[in-house]
Parts: sequence; structure tokens; C-alpha cells
Amino acid sequence: MIKAIPLKRESILSLGLLVCLGILAPLLFKQQLVTGTIVNATIIGASLSFGLAGGLLAGVLPSSIALLCGVLPAPLVPMIPFIIAGNAVLALVVASHRTRNYWASTAAGAVLKFALLYASSAVVITRLLHQSIPPSIVHMMAWPQLVTAVMGAMVAFAVSRLLRTPER
Repeated sequence: MIKAIPLKRESILSLGLLVCLGILAPLLFKQQLVTGTIVNATIIGASLSFGLAGGLLAGVLPSSIALLCGVLPAPLVPMIPFIIAGNAVLALVVASHRTRNYWASTAAGAVLKFALLYASSAVVITRLLHQSIPPSIVHMMAWPQLVTAVMGAMVAFAVSRLLRTPER
């Protein structure tokens, strides 16, 4: 069961800021490594700070808004459910292991997200939907997904260290 997000004003503002950052990334940046890193960092940050519900919110909205705004290339539209599922996998793994080893949980989430997106773009879409996916789209769903998830983990880690208040 997904736990409710705490309703403290600071928590809502922090989660809102993370989600807005994830939504704005695809609208402002047209480079996959930049956009993917930012979106993955927001998913990881939200999962760590707000649990699975926060991570899911940060993982679903950027792709959905990008689709509604027409930012995504047309051949990528059938991949949206798989992108959202990959983001959900990343959020689930990070949120469920957030009190354990940070690097192990983010690496596992990144690998699982990559595997899901690569398999779905290379196999599921072409075989089940009988659509020919351009090689550039298949490439976007391959190694760059792993790279941006790992870079997102590094950014989320650095930001969490910078925002951590010193102990007195």
C-alpha cells in the first residue's frame, strides 16, 4: 500500500518544487542526457524524501505533461506507458530501500529501469504493436537510460548533501 505524503507545508512545497523541476526539464532542454538526468534526479529525490507516493508523482507527471505539450517526437508516443513504468520501477526500488545502501538501491533501480525500457522498445513495441520503431528511438531507450539514471543518482546525492543542515 502506498503511504500518504506528509501534509506539512514545507513538505508539499519541496515535493512541488521537485515535480515542477521534472516537468520543466523536458520543456526547456532538448538534450536527452540533460533532461533524463534532471528527471531521474527528481524521481530519486522525491522517492527518498517522500517515499513511493512522491517518487511516483515525480515519475508520472514529466512524461505526461511532455506528451500533452507535444514535446515528444511522434515515434516516442507509444513508449510513454513504458517510460512511466520505468520511472515507477526506479521510484519503487529507491523508496523501498531508502534506509539501506543509497548506491546499491539507485544502481538496482537504474538497471531495472534500463532493462524495462530497452526490452519494451526493442521487443514489445515492434512485436506486439507491429510498429517499426526508428533506430534513433530504440537508441534513446537503450544505454542513455542507464547513464541518465546513474547521473540522476549522483545529482540527487550531491543535492541532498548540499541541503543537509549541519548538526549543532
